[in-house]
Amino acid sequence: MRFVGLNVVFFSLIFIMAATLLVIIIYSVFLANPLAGLKIANITVTSNSNHAQTVFEVYLAVTTGEQERGLMYYNFTCNVAGKCINGMLFVSNTSSEQCFWMENTPEPLMQIWIDGNGTITNIYYATPESTASVCHYGKLVLELNRNISGVNISAGDVLSGYT
Repeated sequence: MRFVGLNVVFFSLIFIMAATLLVIIIYSVFLANPLAGLKIANITVTSNSNHAQTVFEVYLAVTTGEQERGLMYYNFTCNVAGKCINGMLFVSNTSSEQCFWMENTPEPLMQIWIDGNGTITNIYYATPESTASVCHYGKLVLELNRNISGVNISAGDVLSGYT
């Protein structure tokens, strides 16, 4: 009888350890990065003044749910291999007024409105956690981490690499 009781305790401990490991895996894959599962694209911004090109790796927000979530709760970090995601590109089917705010967004962002031809029309330097709504006309909006060094983007520059 005593031997059976030890087996039950042993297998119960193994089950608890396996369940704990599963929770840790789920957290590290999905919750540690709230944007896990989104598509990633490389886009290029070409300077209108000197034709210099800068490539950014960004998440794509295509669906309404992805766009509503945006970069809320996201902290920009690089993985072990040094791969860094620089921001998010919000994709709309048509050019229209696009409004953005920073509620629950812990990182400072550069919000960039882009017309249907890929030309940058407006840039706004957004403050973390702000509830102020900023609206401009565009087909795409690019949110970039403002802490990226050496980035010089201006109205009139052109975005390419995403159609």
